[in-house]
Amino acid sequence: MTRLLVPIARFCRGDECPPVTYHFGKEEAERRIRSRIVPSLSGFGCEGLRGSVRNGRISLYWRAPGFGNSWPAVFRGAIVSVEGGCRIEGRISKFHFRTVGLFFCFGLAAFFVGHRTPTVTFSIVAVAVAVLGTASIALFQRVSYLERGKILSELSSL
Repeated sequence: MTRLLVPIARFCRGDECPPVTYHFGKEEAERRIRSRIVPSLSGFGCEGLRGSVRNGRISLYWRAPGFGNSWPAVFRGAIVSVEGGCRIEGRISKFHFRTVGLFFCFGLAAFFVGHRTPTVTFSIVAVAVAVLGTASIALFQRVSYLERGKILSELSSL
């Protein structure tokens, strides 16, 4: 894969997280994770985990008060029963509708640039749009790096 497309592929696919193993059952893991989630309405302005745990499926993100990050790191995973306990496996990525929206915006920009300009200018502007898109994706990943660490430390300290 070309070096320019690596941040885009990582942004869409997300990062694989190392599995966390516990010595208690799946139901206990779900209960402990639910106890760490800050309720949305009562936790307005509170720092902490937000998200849901249903039927062994986990979706968590970190909310910091006073900082409205529109590109938070989201952990999506599952609780898997193993002999003697359970294991949490998953990925950290972004909300899917934000990824689709970003590609729609840059695709629309590239279409209008290509439709209104000559071929040589189009190729220069198309490369500029691709570089701008890749740089913005890399910036979004950097901003949410600390949130990623907080989510993983909460999961490992159950």
